[in-house]
Amino acid sequence: MPWMERTEPLLPSLAVLTRRLDEARAARMEALLADHTMEVREVAAACHALGQETRPPEADLQIIDRVAERLLNALRQGTAAEGPWLRRLHDLDERVRSQELEILDRDDVPDGLKRFAMRTLDWLNFGLGAYPLWAHAVRRALGPRTTAHVYDLAAGTGGFMRYLAKHPPAGYHLRLTSSDLRPDYVALGAAAASEGRVHFDVRDATDLRGLADVDLFVCTQATHHLTPGQVVRALAQAVTFAPCGILIIDVHRSLAVALAASIGTAMVLPFPLLILDGFQSVRRGYTPGELALLARLAGARRIDAHPWGAAYAVLHARA
Repeated sequence: MPWMERTEPLLPSLAVLTRRLDEARAARMEALLADHTMEVREVAAACHALGQETRPPEADLQIIDRVAERLLNALRQGTAAEGPWLRRLHDLDERVRSQELEILDRDDVPDGLKRFAMRTLDWLNFGLGAYPLWAHAVRRALGPRTTAHVYDLAAGTGGFMRYLAKHPPAGYHLRLTSSDLRPDYVALGAAAASEGRVHFDVRDATDLRGLADVDLFVCTQATHHLTPGQVVRALAQAVTFAPCGILIIDVHRSLAVALAASIGTAMVLPFPLLILDGFQSVRRGYTPGELALLARLAGARRIDAHPWGAAYAVLHARA
């Protein structure tokens, strides 16, 4: 986010070192996949089954979950043996990284508070300039496909699609759908949308069956809510069903971004729950190299994974 970018100079060395670590890990990806050929083939077969009309057996889904977690950990651990500096960076990343649920994902948090947080996040993204940046990324992902159906996954109340409805890229004619697993979030978004320019759908981001008319899937600020296996499931279907694949924009895991997110939230909206949740969101996030590995497991062959400033990890994956 722009306010994250402004706080990056507070910790410039940490942001740079995090990128160096991720680049070192990404450089090991092909060798890692080659070393686990049989497991990669098992995942490929299970991902192929995801594209069929009938949901695959639970055993196939467990294969995806198990192998994705194992290979991601292997990618992380491998750099720890490549020298003292990388080992120290790896140790720092291990301290930052967390798999604990965000506060707002816990069952004991009232639904009303969760809805308030979603509305606040929409307001922050719009007011602080995140949505225009994402709209530019959507235009680049669509390329010359100026008439397209863009489908947003795990979108909460659909603030980004509502923004695109009012501010489409020049020369583009977009059909827009916003989806989320929670019906109350979807209802909030539908109530806020104007003139029916956005369609709203209750959907699990890991089950995209029946969506054969989508040109580009997007997933913004949500991938960190998913396990590695769930990310692979969503990617496998998205690159199969959509000619432009999937565009993921999410927080970039690093100590620098975690602190910047907390400081920025405290400056703009000093609500303790949101400050703590923002910090935990970054700790759960993926790096570009990790997203690239998950995309390869999902069967994507055209992969563009890179940091976007200090704040974002971006992945555009196609079949």
